[in-house]
Amino acid sequence: MFLHARDIPETRAARDAVLLALLGSPDPLQFDGLGGTYSSTSKAVIVEERGGTVHYRFAQVGVDEAIVDYSVNCGNLKTAVAPFAVDERLVAPGDGLRHVRLHNANTGVAIKAELEIQDGRARVVGDHAIPGVPGSGVPILTRYWILPPRRAGRGCGKRGPPREKSRSLTICPVDPGSYWVAQRDASQRPFPSPMDVIPVMAEPADFAPRLPFRATKGAAKR
Repeated sequence: MFLHARDIPETRAARDAVLLALLGSPDPLQFDGLGGTYSSTSKAVIVEERGGTVHYRFAQVGVDEAIVDYSVNCGNLKTAVAPFAVDERLVAPGDGLRHVRLHNANTGVAIKAELEIQDGRARVVGDHAIPGVPGSGVPILTRYWILPPRRAGRGCGKRGPPREKSRSLTICPVDPGSYWVAQRDASQRPFPSPMDVIPVMAEPADFAPRLPFRATKGAAKR
């Protein structure tokens, strides 16, 4: 869900109340709102233009809890900010390949987005496809352009708790972190769909022993 900053309250408490109401939280079904009952479909982006840069704030809205988190960024919605800005006339019109400057208020990073504009609107119909994602569209390239001094986003430089025979990692939250796990390490049975992965991931006793490392509180232990 994308919103103009001018259309919602500036104060944190009032803004959170509006976002929770729009998405239908707190309610596991989000029955009276626009949320999709999953954390991945319970998100909002607040956008405004200032000084030639499109500023946006990402909000992760709780599903069954009245919580709105502004501490992280979202890679998928980051990609959609530039098309929204073009279609809503937050940037000057002009067809062809276009670069839009973005600023993420959550992490403080500046981003360059490259997209195609046709007839004054972001072009979205194309044949570019991503494996595992249905349908096709037009690619939008984003590059992290300027990072805050001495750190790539808030929280960069923090380390996991020291542990014997552990490896310390520094994670810079310009986007949410990801764990990549081979299917053979997660389960002995194949996964027909992503939904079949969730029960396996929720069973630590069945899942964790097959991993080549153990991750807890930011510390990875072999």
